[in-house]
Amino acid sequence: MKSWTESEFNEILNSEDFIKEYVSYKDKSDKISSFLKTIKLNTKYFRLTTNNKIGKNVRFKNKNISTDTISMKEINSFLNKLTDRNKDKILKEIKLRLVNKDYLQDMIIENIIQKSIVQSQYNEYYIDIITDIYKDYPDLNKIIEDKSDQIYKKILNKDIDKTQSEYLQYCDQNKHLDLLIGYSLLLSELEKKQIVTNKIDPALLTLLEALRANDNSAEKYKCSQCLYNIFKSYYGESILPQGYIDKINELIKNENNMKIRFKLMDIIERR
Repeated sequence: MKSWTESEFNEILNSEDFIKEYVSYKDKSDKISSFLKTIKLNTKYFRLTTNNKIGKNVRFKNKNISTDTISMKEINSFLNKLTDRNKDKILKEIKLRLVNKDYLQDMIIENIIQKSIVQSQYNEYYIDIITDIYKDYPDLNKIIEDKSDQIYKKILNKDIDKTQSEYLQYCDQNKHLDLLIGYSLLLSELEKKQIVTNKIDPALLTLLEALRANDNSAEKYKCSQCLYNIFKSYYGESILPQGYIDKINELIKNENNMKIRFKLMDIIERR
């Protein structure tokens, strides 16, 4: 094996040929590294539903199932059990399953944000879990904002299939409104925690339009109740911006259901 003296080694390191080759090598390595970072995890690879037969009979076990898939299933199961009473315990269990799994970050954040929209009564705790697990990550707020925006676009672009029965159309419309409400409540919580800024107004305007366009009294009241909660939480006892007041007064003027009219009046006064 060939060896060099310290002076010979230093001479090689400082030679023009070596520096040229090293720069070329580093440039190629940086490009490969950047390319690898652009590759997203295949979310379809992780099957988060459980097979009831697994555990009862070993012949049903999938020996090819990865530890990542197992971790994701367990984390998903813990998230489904989240309440205000067990949030600390749930957080601890999730952290244990994410040791040395930083590459699952995007998937975990997106999954938790989706749950915070569907189960909006716990969105405060879902957000706390994200910010606790990834508190040392740079640009975490931007990641949360981007993921929320992506999910919101999917909600807005969800078309109702007019070829299905009226009942199924009605169910889809209700689900769509529930998702809009859940997203608006999420944004309200993110604004209060100063994770995002200036994002709540477009969501509120979308809800006001949904309230205007909806014909179902129960759904309209649910929407007006959500608006009341957000406005009261976000604006407190301050006077609402005139643009909101004008839109709400227009809704009051055209609303025949007295229960909804009174709730809309409550939004302006927040009593």
